[in-house]
Amino acid sequence: MSVPSDGISLRSIGFANGPVDAFSLPRRVVVSTRVDEASGVTLVLSSPSATDVAGYLRRTLPETGFEVTADQPAEAALTFTGYGWHGSFTGTGSSSAVILRP
Repeated sequence: MSVPSDGISLRSIGFANGPVDAFSLPRRVVVSTRVDEASGVTLVLSSPSATDVAGYLRRTLPETGFEVTADQPAEAALTFTGYGWHGSFTGTGSSSAVILRP
């Protein structure tokens, strides 16, 4: 699995759980809060903007083997599945969050 050149994998930002080599976020991501457990992974992001993160995920999730199952561009929200995990993204302004569950 190859992370896009403008991305960084969960493993590279210190996560041990989740699809650590397949799921990525924009390279300049700033994680303000994290939960890294086998039962679920949560990242609260303070940068880049929710719109930028959503755009990155819309572009890269299908390329890296995930299926986007719902997309609400007006709300900067989407859900996706892949590698045995279900994920969701939501955000507004400069704050956003990703939740991944097995």
